[in-house]
Amino acid sequence: MNSTEIAFLQHKLGIYPTGIIGRETGKAANKANGSNFTTKKALIIFAQNLINKSSNKQIMVDGIFGPITEARLTFLIVGKLPDRSVENGPIVTGVATAGEIVRPPRPDWISDLPRHNAAELNRYYGKPGTNHEKYIWPFKMYYAGNRSKTTFVNKRVLPHLDKALCGVLDHYGQDDIDHLMLNDYSGCYNNRNVRGGRKRSTHAYAAGIDFCSSKNRLNMRRPEALFSKPIYQEYFNIMYANGFKNLGIEYGYDWMHFQLTR
Repeated sequence: MNSTEIAFLQHKLGIYPTGIIGRETGKAANKANGSNFTTKKALIIFAQNLINKSSNKQIMVDGIFGPITEARLTFLIVGKLPDRSVENGPIVTGVATAGEIVRPPRPDWISDLPRHNAAELNRYYGKPGTNHEKYIWPFKMYYAGNRSKTTFVNKRVLPHLDKALCGVLDHYGQDDIDHLMLNDYSGCYNNRNVRGGRKRSTHAYAAGIDFCSSKNRLNMRRPEALFSKPIYQEYFNIMYANGFKNLGIEYGYDWMHFQLTR
């Protein structure tokens, strides 16, 4: 059982999705099963029960992670198997493989976005501190533990952010958003340079936005950063499909940060 599968099951158990089997995972799985097995067997039985609840085609609940259980669990996580084409070369599916997030494709229209330099950002978004519009979150969002109903973003970012987050809500629902800490807002507008550099931050244009900074601190890398775990693949698929890119995926650090630039 790989870390993607473990994290998925931990999420379903309502515990922190580390992707690593530990005592807490076994305790939660046994509680859900009403059993008293070893940690690994309890988690496999929980997976098999979960598979059977989601399908009319039942599998044997025996605590053995065989090829049938593995295939059905993969299908439960991914939703469908990706199309493959030898003629077209490697397929970019946006599905985490080998326990790691992959970079999802972005739409063609991002070629119209500015590069991350002051001249292009000023031309596209306006000078820092200008062209802001109030944005109403589409689901329950929190800032520093307090309910946040609105924020301000650049007016050229707002429609893309709204479409992305409405897609997140549609895919996950509020309960899963809460469990995955996708409701932890960490800021947008901040008229400053990038950390430790001279280049203007996209935050200065309200074109960069951070989520869950406490679990995705600036220099956190895989697998320490929360968002680097495979269970967040679909979240990144949605954000990238709406033009955003994440610095963790692109550069390996700052997993909290999304920006709308080329």
